[in-house]
Amino acid sequence: MDAPDVAMTEAALGVCLSTCIFVRVVDRCKDKELPHKEASFKLVITTTLLLALVALLIYFGKNILPYGSSDTAFHNNINKYYLDNTKQEIGIPSFVAAMLASYRGYDTLVETTVILVAGISIAFIIGSVKSK
Repeated sequence: MDAPDVAMTEAALGVCLSTCIFVRVVDRCKDKELPHKEASFKLVITTTLLLALVALLIYFGKNILPYGSSDTAFHNNINKYYLDNTKQEIGIPSFVAAMLASYRGYDTLVETTVILVAGISIAFIIGSVKSK
């Protein structure tokens, strides 16, 4: 919703983190052979958990309003308030900067912290793969 910077950050972080995790898992699993019974038991558990997750996502996804629906609270109350009062309350001419720096300051701080932790995690994952 008009936030390409957030979308690109999430896409890049998701691609990088999932690739690093995949490389780490493949590296850890290539030398280990599980007995047939243990491997099939883990496969059944993993498949069951995956199917339960898919069922939960479908169940809760039914209640989501359509994208851009005018029935959401954002479109009815909050959006109008921000558009009308941002200039007077904050004094920042850029609406996006005002939202990120003031109204959503803690949210932006947490998002930045998540990106930092993910970057550090990727560095540790890559470092542990190279050290073997």
